[in-house]
Amino acid sequence: MNEVSPRALGRSLIASAIAFGLIFVSAGGAVGVARAPAQRNLKTVPMSSWKGPRYVAGQVLVRFRHGEQPSSAAAVGARAIRALTVKGWTLVTLRGNESVDHAIARFRARADVGDVTANHVSAAWDITTGSSSVIVAVADSGVDGLHPDLKPNLTTGINFVPGTPSSDTSDDFGHGTHVAGIIGAAGNDGYGVTGVAQHVKMMPIRVLDQFGSGDTSTIAEGFTYAATHGARAVNASLGGPDPDPVLQQAITSHPGTLFVVAAGNNHTDNDTTPDYPCNYTTANLICVAASDQNDQLASFSNFGAHTVHLAAPGYHIGSTVPTSSAGFGGSGFALSDSPNGPYANNADTWAEASQTIDPNGSTSCNLTYRLHLDLAPNDSLTVETSPDTLPRVWSPVGRHRDGRRHVRR
Repeated sequence: MNEVSPRALGRSLIASAIAFGLIFVSAGGAVGVARAPAQRNLKTVPMSSWKGPRYVAGQVLVRFRHGEQPSSAAAVGARAIRALTVKGWTLVTLRGNESVDHAIARFRARADVGDVTANHVSAAWDITTGSSSVIVAVADSGVDGLHPDLKPNLTTGINFVPGTPSSDTSDDFGHGTHVAGIIGAAGNDGYGVTGVAQHVKMMPIRVLDQFGSGDTSTIAEGFTYAATHGARAVNASLGGPDPDPVLQQAITSHPGTLFVVAAGNNHTDNDTTPDYPCNYTTANLICVAASDQNDQLASFSNFGAHTVHLAAPGYHIGSTVPTSSAGFGGSGFALSDSPNGPYANNADTWAEASQTIDPNGSTSCNLTYRLHLDLAPNDSLTVETSPDTLPRVWSPVGRHRDGRRHVRR
């Protein structure tokens, strides 16, 4: 049975998640879709609903005629020029207070100019931040349903991984949680990150195990479940080299659901070295490559003029990760007993996190903890940390007394 593995965390999977969020940012339809399913009536959100600037002040885009690219900005009365990677086009920065309208008229009058336009602004969040009426299925390794940035936007999902409960959509690998945060982490909450479509509803479909691998039957069943349970789109940041009629049928049988998949991380041409499901030629599938911070193809990303439809940011993208277990009740559970036995009146007791957080090799990291306290009068809670040394030396980082409260550090 064919196995399909996820893309390396932080690469093409991120690109597909960001592309998904941009495509299904609202219930009304798509923004910038390269190839939409023929059976779905996707509509572009009207720019008339956007109240921001329509273009960048002080800039125009100019296509000079072949062989007539200016040698300097001064030659065209500009402050600066920069050739774009889009063949023939140049970004022109205007001098002084010259308006965009005036510059467009001036360049159109030049014999060496083939075309000119304003540097228009794409609106995205100024138009919409997504809709809770849109359900996105995250077909992956599960999603941490207790993560405070994800929990508000999650709906009931299912687990198809063999040997595990169907109701357990938790994430033992981290891949799906990271993808979910990019797609739809809650926004404007003063915590963590914000998803591209921060009000969308996400359906966790667990099809990859704790090692990040899954087989055809599991993934195909996940696709089918999502499509038949209200998902308007499925993000599938996974792939493999073998064509599979079962997986293909799971996609083509549901033309009303859009499948957004990753191109791959092998820096190969998918036109000549296929990668699936990217290379399926069904109308309801979009394959996404990864771009870097310079808006160039990421060094690891697959590509393909005929098989890869668009690129989206996929390099060094921060997102949500599964929460560590807290104490002996696990993340999100009440710590009703301590390792010393039941809590007693007029006694000191303790609870210690069961997992160690190790930021070794990372820089500029902040450790945030959230505690939901239900303290009786005269009760207190002291939070301490310790470096990984022996004997262990504990240092207090917070002390909380009396009453019910939420604490974040």
